[in-house]
Formats: sequence, C-alpha cells, structure tokens
Amino acid sequence: MFAVVDVGVHAGIFAKHGLDVEKIDFQGGAKLQQGIISNAVEVTVAGSSDIQFIAKGVPALAIAEIAGPPVDMALIVRADGSVARPEQLKGAKIGVTTVGSLTDWLAREFARRQGWGDDGVEPVALGSIRAGTSALLSNLVDAFVGSTETGLVLEHENRAKILLDYGKVLPGFITHLMYASSAAMTGQPDAVKRFVAGWFDTVAYMRANKARTVEIASEAIKLPPEIVARAYDIDMTAITDKGNVDRKGFEGLKKAVLNGELRAKVTNDQLFTEKFLP
Repeated sequence: MFAVVDVGVHAGIFAKHGLDVEKIDFQGGAKLQQGIISNAVEVTVAGSSDIQFIAKGVPALAIAEIAGPPVDMALIVRADGSVARPEQLKGAKIGVTTVGSLTDWLAREFARRQGWGDDGVEPVALGSIRAGTSALLSNLVDAFVGSTETGLVLEHENRAKILLDYGKVLPGFITHLMYASSAAMTGQPDAVKRFVAGWFDTVAYMRANKARTVEIASEAIKLPPEIVARAYDIDMTAITDKGNVDRKGFEGLKKAVLNGELRAKVTNDQLFTEKFLP
C-alpha cells in the first residue's frame, strides 16, 4: 500500500510536482507520532487508528483517505498446523508493531469479533513486521498481524499462512489515511498540496501501468515480482483515487478507535481537512 511513494519517486511523478520526497519507515504508529511532534516529517501515510493521537493533541490532521477496507492486512499463523481455526487463538499472544498502532487495534478487534472482549488476546509489541515474522517462527507468539504481502511470501515459502483476511472482516472500514503536521500545513501549505496531488497522480499511473508498478515496487520492498503482482491485484481494490473522506466510514472509525470521552470532545474538523485535495 505504501509503495505508492516508491512508485511516485521512481516514476518521477513527485518530481514533476516540484518535490524531492524522502520515504522514512517509522515501524509503527506510536513512533510515527514522535516524528510528527519533532518535525522530522511533514506528511505521513499511516493507519487510520492514528486519529486517536490527533484527538489526544498531536499537532496534525488527516488530509486524505488513501485506502478503504484493510485488504492489505492479515492475521498470520505458522504453517505447522498448530493453529487451524480463529477460535484456537483465544488468550493467545499476537504480535503487533507498537502499542496504539493499526496492527494493535486489528489484533484487539479480532478478539472482540470473536466475542472474547478487549482482553481476549494478548497483543505483543515487536516493533516491525520482520520482527513479527521472527517471533512467530520462533514460537514466541501464536500469530501476528502483518501485511498481506508478508503473508503471501511466507505462504510461498511454506513457513506460515494467512488465517484471516481483514478486508473480508471489515469491508466498510477506512484503513489508511494521509496526515500532515500542523507546522507543514501552516508553513508549507503549497508543498503539502503538491504532495497530495503527486500521490493521486501516482495512483492513476499505477492503475494504468501494472507491469512497471510491480517492477518498481518489487525492487523497493525487496519481494519477488510474482508476490508483488498478487499484492497489486489485492491492494488496488482498496486504494482510493481522489482522497475524499467517506463520512459514514469515518464515523465508524471514530467509534472503533476513540473512546466515548474523546469522541465527545473532538469534532471532525479537529481530525481531518480536505482543503489540500486536488
């Protein structure tokens, strides 16, 4: 999903908008917020659950919806048959990136939808998807929430398998948003607007150029082209073309990730703006 940045850079699309874009991987929502607060980044693309940090005072706003249902996220288990059905994971340790991240929320939402409540599983913060893979294969966790691409690779290697596709579990959910820091929106509004335009120009390019997109993304994320091609077909079903925030979906998102007190305190214009959309 975030390979849109890589494609936009390598295809020269951001450059056409007068931008020299550097991609930084913060490995989880909590660490990403530190980057925003310290002004290390101006614009981010991240999980929608990060609106909780904005509601709590992080100086940023969501500026575009970039993906709907979480087709790019999966619950992954070992291929040894130790976990064959979702109900076997009650009380299990599930690897996530960081506390408060989208993967953390998805692990807990899995438990809630199984009827086990908020404490039905034990999320374990591991810092990265790669660490999640290592922990799973070392039997330190029973499953982990990771990218569909990772699940496809591990299935191809016969080391793990996708137990649950979150896109099918949460078809009306907003999974990923683009955010901008308050400093960037105030001090560099034109640059923010040009980045947003470059992003959606890149999405259009990707839809029209699958082969080149797969080639660029495969090199950028170091995955086999055949895996990236399968991920492309999955991810492009959820990636948005224009970025307008689905209001019904956003209300569902707020109910999912904000507690009642936070929902009562913040209004939508304190969480997102569409003024930077093309």
